[in-house]
Amino acid sequence: MAGPGGSAIWLGVLIVLAGATGGQAQAPLNPPHLSEPPPQNLEQIDYSQTLVRRLAGNPDTLNPLLMQSAPESALLELLYDTPFVFGKRMDWGTNKVMVRDYRESDDHLTATLLLKEGLKWHDGHPFTAADIVFSFEQLRDPQVPACGNKLGLDTIVSCEAIGDYEVRFVHRQPSPISRINISFPIVARHVFAPVKAADPTLPQSDAARQANRHPLGNGPYRFVEWDDDELIVLERWEGYPGPKPFFKRIEFRIIRDQKIALSALLKGEIHETKLTPGQFTAQLHRPEFARVAVTAKADRWSTTYIGWNMDGSNPFFNDVRVRQAMSHALDADQILKSIYYGLHSRSVGIYPPGSWMFNPAVEPLRYSLAKAGDLLDQAKWRIDPQTGWRVRDGVSFEFELLCPSRSSIGQQMMTFYQQALRSIGVNMKLRMVEYSTLLDRRQRHEFQSYYGAWVTSLDPDQDRGMFHSHAIEGGANYVSYRNKQVDALFDKARRTLDFAERQHCYREIHRIVYEDQPFTFVGASPTLWAFNKHLHGVQFSPRGVSHWHPGPRNWWVKQGDALP
Repeated sequence: MAGPGGSAIWLGVLIVLAGATGGQAQAPLNPPHLSEPPPQNLEQIDYSQTLVRRLAGNPDTLNPLLMQSAPESALLELLYDTPFVFGKRMDWGTNKVMVRDYRESDDHLTATLLLKEGLKWHDGHPFTAADIVFSFEQLRDPQVPACGNKLGLDTIVSCEAIGDYEVRFVHRQPSPISRINISFPIVARHVFAPVKAADPTLPQSDAARQANRHPLGNGPYRFVEWDDDELIVLERWEGYPGPKPFFKRIEFRIIRDQKIALSALLKGEIHETKLTPGQFTAQLHRPEFARVAVTAKADRWSTTYIGWNMDGSNPFFNDVRVRQAMSHALDADQILKSIYYGLHSRSVGIYPPGSWMFNPAVEPLRYSLAKAGDLLDQAKWRIDPQTGWRVRDGVSFEFELLCPSRSSIGQQMMTFYQQALRSIGVNMKLRMVEYSTLLDRRQRHEFQSYYGAWVTSLDPDQDRGMFHSHAIEGGANYVSYRNKQVDALFDKARRTLDFAERQHCYREIHRIVYEDQPFTFVGASPTLWAFNKHLHGVQFSPRGVSHWHPGPRNWWVKQGDALP
């Protein structure tokens, strides 16, 4: 059996930086031109260019109702427009391209949306209030597996079309998140109503798969083609009623491997890619990189974690002492220093430092194999002197952890963690799986543990989908976490309009969830990115480079600065 975690373990997982020698020109970090907004004189923009972006995985669907993953979101924000948008600071607002007026009643129970006339889908069919109502009905339908987009819809009494251009929303009670709850994705009724008649779930029939793979949107770019695991192509929709899109064509190259993606950037085959911490650090010293690209780093409300299944299907993780032991056995500080090069910070719960819901009184659980062993002893998982493994009631402490196969860093981290657990008699079996497989098994609660990451929601109320007991079935509470106090605090925060009271609720939720450790919280991940040096208009939010408005819609290239 492996000995306690120590320096020897790290020999197999440390990344060695090559070529980081002094005296070489460094690639610019966050250069001012990268974030330069589009100029008032639009003649300075080259509208003929093709932007080639990278996707780290193949989307499962391009139906916005069913989306779950970051690759899907990156496409959908270009293909679709919605009446409501969220800006750089996660601030809610109306989409001026679509909305003529929006007003709320004095009692905050009724909201009226007035659409502009003449809005269309990419096929020329009118976009009307009926599309919004139809989409709402699909999201409310329990047969439709739209887990990530159902949050908060139970607070809406009705969504009604008043003619072609007016939608009236009625809420059950005044709530600070009513505006977020009506900001759901929208599909074309004339496309999906026939699909719905044949397939109540929307994703299973041949007609549904066809519609989900050949999306009809209303955004600045229209769908052209999708070659699985290779390429997705969009082109500028010349009929877009808003500002003219800056690129004639946008191609998404599907490149799962980080090393291959970086190589493609240097060759001019793509124009942007996420970087691993090791890549980010190394590129600062490579002149061949500086000739082509620039680097960017920004704070991001993202957390890496290990989720523990507490639905009773395994004999381990229902006990809070076991979950706390698992967290004490993870040397998060050393991982962040050695694998993440000190670029990530320690995560101490579901809300990130700097956010208004973060509880500064929460102290991180410290790495201690001795403490982990004591907690396992208390939970009656004791070392068998014959085998060296922990056993209780004749059952060996042996479990499986799922990790996305495209996450090389996750594999390194979990390999180190695996050896640390072995040193205290716990046998963790690491299984690398496709991301789509992990999502499927997670949704069906068919796992014991998994390694993952999430970006904090637009509003903390949306996190009830991960932590409220009502979200275990049909929601995003995949680990089956139950705590009546947390449920009550989420419910209370949803009812009050007083900011101080909401803040107190979420800070208490932060504290309680961290004590319960349904997840082992690892690191807070910044945005680490590389862009072709000719790109402009790139800005950042707590959600990263995209998934906010206008985000990548504002990227542009100057006349005379051709992208390769």
